[in-house]
Amino acid sequence: MAILLIINLVQEILQSIFGQMEKMDEVSNTALRTGKSGYEQEFWVLNAHGEQRCMREDVTIIYISHVLEEVARIADRFTVLRDGRSVGGGAVAGTSASEIVHLMAGRELSELFPRSARGPGDVVLDLGAYKGESSVWLASQAGPSGRVLALEPNPAARAFLERNAVRAAGAGMAQIQILPVAVGSSPRRESFISTAESCSRLDTGGDMPVEVTTLDDVVSEHRLARVDFIKMDIEGGEVEALKGARQTILRHAPRLAISVYHLAHDLPDVVAVIREVRPDYRFFLSHKSPGMYETVLFASVEDRG
Repeated sequence: MAILLIINLVQEILQSIFGQMEKMDEVSNTALRTGKSGYEQEFWVLNAHGEQRCMREDVTIIYISHVLEEVARIADRFTVLRDGRSVGGGAVAGTSASEIVHLMAGRELSELFPRSARGPGDVVLDLGAYKGESSVWLASQAGPSGRVLALEPNPAARAFLERNAVRAAGAGMAQIQILPVAVGSSPRRESFISTAESCSRLDTGGDMPVEVTTLDDVVSEHRLARVDFIKMDIEGGEVEALKGARQTILRHAPRLAISVYHLAHDLPDVVAVIREVRPDYRFFLSHKSPGMYETVLFASVEDRG
């Protein structure tokens, strides 16, 4: 059914340009009998009835594709648009797929994501540490000369976090210092839902009050001379937390790993806040789950790698 729909779509495009065409059903049936993949059958119909005629009659077709190799089959020249601007183009012949992807992405294929931690000695802030899974991993990357500040306002989760921090210290990892606070755009006392396990969060309908601080205040109070990496997974509070981290981002340009799947507008809002402070950040989006959760925005400044 999907293959028939693809072929019918091409038929409709060509018929809208040239009117009814003879023997289209015969060509479609021939294409289906070849055993070719869906997009190859689409090209079979297009080539048989329309491509050369479109070229002869100077007709433009807007063809939407998710397969890069189709560019070489249907076009003589290409132009790449990125962020609303033309960034390059040329003859398809003699241009490799990797060269086109480089223009599209603005980086080499090997540069998929920035490194989350440079290595020994890193100072890391883990916002939404929960039971300590991420804190322990970050402590292992930073090593015994590094430092991890783990922020977790939920007392039940924090009990597990404390035990995991002790184990990490005994394994020669970075020291994990636990702060029983939430983070936001300003210091205050706010209601917190503590009964939602990993989804516990600041909420006016919460069951307990917690102290809210800003990331800038954490850095100042703990006299951190550097901040190398910040991870945030705080159930929709990421934008407000970033607003309270402006000075930290401006001065230290830490690598960032920000969850952007809790609220529908998280992704554009997170990018906007970071870019307002430091326009030189580069962004890398990664999805870590087969479902709708665990979409993470990585960000780093060019000269930090």
